[in-house]
Amino acid sequence: MAYAVEEPKDFHEIYRADVPADVQHWHTNARREVRLERPAERIYIRYVGDPAVNNFHIYAHCTDDGRPSARPVRITHTWRQADGPKSRSVSLKQPGPYEIVTEGDPVCGSVEIAVPSDGP
Repeated sequence: MAYAVEEPKDFHEIYRADVPADVQHWHTNARREVRLERPAERIYIRYVGDPAVNNFHIYAHCTDDGRPSARPVRITHTWRQADGPKSRSVSLKQPGPYEIVTEGDPVCGSVEIAVPSDGP
């Protein structure tokens, strides 16, 4: 795992798994704390799944800079059903509830949360 500040370059490694070769199954936790030298508008996280993990958590402490985006957040859910892959998206201009309705029994795929850039 690594992070970069403001631009996705010059990543700083904060954790590398060290799994013994004679282990068929393993479970481990890595807890790393990173304190930035100064507040940043953007933080990039790089994770390479070699070996893979089944959980990944990020706890971030943020401050409100008073500049909310003029663009809505777009949330996209993907899943599989008997008749193939499906997806649905919603756009929210402010925090609030939403509902994704599926047909049949879904098998979760992913959730993507994106805010388009306000830049040029």
